[in-house]
Amino acid sequence: MAKKSQCYDVFISYAQSRRRLTARLAKDLEAAGFSTWWDAGVLAGDDFLEDIERQLQHCKAAVIIWTEESTRSAWVRSEANHALRLNKLINTHDRGVKPDQIPKPFDQFHSVKLSDRAAIIEAIKKRIEGDKKKVPFAKNRTPIQTRGKSTTPGDKLAPKARSTAQGAGPLPKSRAQASRPWLFAGMFVVALLAGLEGDRVGLRDGPEWTFEKKPFFLNEAIPLAWRYARSPDTPICFEVESARDEEFRSDRVPWTCTDANDYYAKANGTLYWRVRAANSETRTPLSKWSEAIKVTRYDDAYERIKETGKVRVYVSTPQDQDIFKFVTQDIQNIQGLDVKLTDLIVKSLQDQMNIPLKREFRSVAWGIELLRQAGEGEADFIISSITHTKERERENGIAFTVGYFCTGHSLIYPVDTPDGSILHLIAGKKVGVQDQTTNASLAKALANGNLFEVVIFPTTEALRNALLAARMAPRIDFAIADTSFARAVQLSTRLGRINRLNVKEFTAADMPESVRNQQWQEYAIAVGTLERRLLSKINEIITKAEQDGTLARLFEEATQEFERAKGFSPGSRKLRKQPWECLSQTAKKD
Repeated sequence: MAKKSQCYDVFISYAQSRRRLTARLAKDLEAAGFSTWWDAGVLAGDDFLEDIERQLQHCKAAVIIWTEESTRSAWVRSEANHALRLNKLINTHDRGVKPDQIPKPFDQFHSVKLSDRAAIIEAIKKRIEGDKKKVPFAKNRTPIQTRGKSTTPGDKLAPKARSTAQGAGPLPKSRAQASRPWLFAGMFVVALLAGLEGDRVGLRDGPEWTFEKKPFFLNEAIPLAWRYARSPDTPICFEVESARDEEFRSDRVPWTCTDANDYYAKANGTLYWRVRAANSETRTPLSKWSEAIKVTRYDDAYERIKETGKVRVYVSTPQDQDIFKFVTQDIQNIQGLDVKLTDLIVKSLQDQMNIPLKREFRSVAWGIELLRQAGEGEADFIISSITHTKERERENGIAFTVGYFCTGHSLIYPVDTPDGSILHLIAGKKVGVQDQTTNASLAKALANGNLFEVVIFPTTEALRNALLAARMAPRIDFAIADTSFARAVQLSTRLGRINRLNVKEFTAADMPESVRNQQWQEYAIAVGTLERRLLSKINEIITKAEQDGTLARLFEEATQEFERAKGFSPGSRKLRKQPWECLSQTAKKD
């Protein structure tokens, strides 16, 4: 791969499982004279997310390879959305995907068969040459800009009106003042008649909305689209309007006609939209207004927080997660380090925005279900003692902040088990792990060769119970968990001061070569891939908290509250002095 500063003609987005297919396309495009970028050449140490954003920003065309795998990939959808907003999108699909199976809203744009290299090359050439007829936002399809920042049709007509007035000479001041009441009255009557005209008897029913009516859109234009039977004898266009209320009386914004059956809107906030058919020459209505639909859109999560005064924070459903999240016995609500860190972030954002903010916790099942919430725009951020890995970022369309806690892996087993090396202990045994965790990846790597059986559980509590309950099915001999959680399980199962379970931490020698660099794990907060502004703000808050001692204080408070809530003696839940710092350079991300 060339230097990071180099930018390329064509950006290729694809599913990781189809690398060979992508490599062949890249080779053919380069043979046709285009330089290509895809992540096969990313060097170790590169800022992967930053490189993707830079290449998308500076490439001349972005080819999206839609396969069965990529249609389910949040990462590919995120890159396609970015390409769409930059007017660089070129859809391609392999034989396993039909054009109507491409995810919305990208299915509204033409897609070329992946096998048709000539068509793909031609599409890239036209994109580079700036052929406006082939780009998504062509004539009469320019995105509607954010309210208050764009030029409205009325503003566009204003220069002509002013020049006409200047040609006729300025009105005397008294005449201008006298004409204003009549002018305003006339404008009111015209507006009233225009509104009534749309619903008058005799007009055809209005257009029918056909786009996916999601409750909100984040980081993407609203792909307004409709169905309407045109008359071949009448020149037709569609008038699109928005307003703050359903009756279209508050902050109503009429827009110039579009001759297409779709329109891309970028107005921020919650608005109602409607559309009707009109004669493009006389601008007289041909249909009634469509159904009014309510849609909310924001440029990014940071803007949504600022506009709504709410911070959407998603966490996993288990309530007993060591010092990070637990239920106290006295006040019966969720406490812990993750909660305290969330409150610190919300308070800091509140101070920066100078408005009151309220956090909203929402619980979702652990795993892909939870991680996708940020990538799909549902969550502003996710915090749930999540290990930062590049694989999770790629698969779920998310980006991780700097770490706020570092831990290793540990083996948990009954105290009466004879001691030995980890590999010797688990040989031929049943080993439990929590589903969709880095511990599950470690166990599968260790079991490569059928040394032992891996048993999957939904939570660490289920692991603990399976270790202790002799009659419970499935019964396991060992469990692998993050060291912080393993120590918590050990404490929670004590009989007085006597341990029922032992904990043995994995060393570098215990780690398989394929996951050697995962000996240490950093917990971090996840945001959507495109949420660069929010990511930067949270990174600043965590870094400052580390430097000024706030993070250490939050750890101390969470630990003490956890010990009191669980009935442990003070100091039993010991942490390293700076537990957010990993102990070894081997803690690099894959």
